[in-house]
Amino acid sequence: MIFNCPKLTDNEIQALVIEYKTTGSKEIRDKLVMAFVPAASSIAASYRRTTGLNYDDLQGEAILGVVDAVSRMAGLAHNNIGGYVNQYIHQYCKKYIKSFPPAIEIPDEPEGREDNETDVKEILNSLPQDEKEARVLELKMQGLSDSEVGKVMGYTRQHIWSIRMSLVTRFRRMVG
Repeated sequence: MIFNCPKLTDNEIQALVIEYKTTGSKEIRDKLVMAFVPAASSIAASYRRTTGLNYDDLQGEAILGVVDAVSRMAGLAHNNIGGYVNQYIHQYCKKYIKSFPPAIEIPDEPEGREDNETDVKEILNSLPQDEKEARVLELKMQGLSDSEVGKVMGYTRQHIWSIRMSLVTRFRRMVG
């Protein structure tokens, strides 16, 4: 979108805000909105660079933030008008960005493999170093708790926990 926006000084903006507060004039509101369109466009461009979303949509949301901020200026008690409007611009852009679900990158399958299930099975089969670890892993894969595995194997829950932790540590080293 291309806008013909007049460049106003801070004093001119202050005067327009005072006049808008007293009269509520639509023309003055439009002048104030147009004065902040360049800031809205700049902020939208920065969000465009970081998110990859459509610039025109972000700019539209940013301008809606300007319109909302200017419309609420009647009750503004301070003189930091630029900061006030910028806050609304950022709020509207962030709300727009949050309306999109996060992108999740799914890695490509390794060449020659249909799925990674065999990789997981290979890793799990290579973890146990003896029959006791293999049995603990097998029972844990069936969904048994450490206490239940201990009862089946004749060991304490703490002993099963330490075996399981050594398996977990070995697994993390292998995949990490």
